[in-house]
Amino acid sequence: MITPAVPRIVGDFQSSSPSVAALLISVHVIGFALGPLIVSPACELYGRNPLMHISNFMFLFATLMCALSTNMIMLIIARFMTGMAGCIPTVLEGGYIADLIPVGKRGRIMAIWALGPLLGSVIGPIIGGYLTLNAGWRWAFWSMVIVSGAQAAAGIFCLKETFVPVILQRKNATRAQPSLSKELSPFWTAFVCPAKLATRSPIVIISALHITIAYVYFYFIVTTFPTLFGDHYGFNSGQIGLVYISPALGYLVGMITFGSLSDWYLERRQCTRGMSDPEDRLFSLFPGNILIAVGMMWYGWSIQIDIHWIMPLAGVSFVTIGISGVFLAIQPYLTDSFGVHVAHAIAVSTVVRSIFGGLLPLTGPSLYSHLGYGLGNTLLGLLALIISPTALLFFKYGGKLRTDPNFHVL
Repeated sequence: MITPAVPRIVGDFQSSSPSVAALLISVHVIGFALGPLIVSPACELYGRNPLMHISNFMFLFATLMCALSTNMIMLIIARFMTGMAGCIPTVLEGGYIADLIPVGKRGRIMAIWALGPLLGSVIGPIIGGYLTLNAGWRWAFWSMVIVSGAQAAAGIFCLKETFVPVILQRKNATRAQPSLSKELSPFWTAFVCPAKLATRSPIVIISALHITIAYVYFYFIVTTFPTLFGDHYGFNSGQIGLVYISPALGYLVGMITFGSLSDWYLERRQCTRGMSDPEDRLFSLFPGNILIAVGMMWYGWSIQIDIHWIMPLAGVSFVTIGISGVFLAIQPYLTDSFGVHVAHAIAVSTVVRSIFGGLLPLTGPSLYSHLGYGLGNTLLGLLALIISPTALLFFKYGGKLRTDPNFHVL
């Protein structure tokens, strides 16, 4: 939501470094890397509901800090905290869906769920741009304080626990009060599970690779928006916010298309084979990577040859359609593969993509200053093309990796 306000923020705090401006955006993503390390084991022991409440109120407090920031360091720390809090729902989403939704309907539901964070990340800047233009950048944060406060209050009354083991545990009135040592032992076990998945589960490692590249590219793009459309095309803060309609349309088209096709393909496999496998969810992974590569090159060269601003934005739409294809392959695949323990797998994916998604875009100004947008984005697009064949191999042979007892860590 603050991306269009970045030029004003760095101006108010008298900072002129492009890296500081990029960090102000990406530090929120870096915060996403720490939260899952705590959320994943905690949800196995205490359920989903308490963590959602913690997320809501921590986000409210951190956003309030942003609105009241008196210097750049305070604002960056507060932005990091909003990332830590904001990551919790993204880690728990797969668990909620595994708890509540039958396998055959998860593709569409996952698409609907994903529209929240994905469209939020592109609609927010539209609102933030005009708030910044008319009321100042602090009101971009004050508006979030109001909304998140209402959400946190509503969550107290509306959210219910869905994790069956915790529900049964609470209903067991004869259960003895646990000692500290007994509580720490399962917590430590749950904490180690994501580490084991990150180092010993090929399907989690490959999944994290694909979704990390998709998100890194998205953040490469959005960190260029304020400077590119502000300086190069002469947009004001409100108009920079409107730029985010382009990725929003891409996400919307991608989620509707790939979400529906995911369940359709699963039903088709069940009809022809009498069963379906989690790997059937991966059919959109290859076309998603191709669309990302094409969109990155389109975006870069449209800027390089200095044509109308609508052309680079069309390229961005292709990128976000491709990201939707990758997301709706990986997230349902992990959900179907790990069931109620999916929070561990999603935690690994979230940590990896957040670390790289937060840090690598900081190299964007240097990359584009040396190679230009055309060659720089061509390099990024070629990387997506190089890894795209692994999507086909994953689709065909992922089942063998998933069922191999040597790779069972949960």
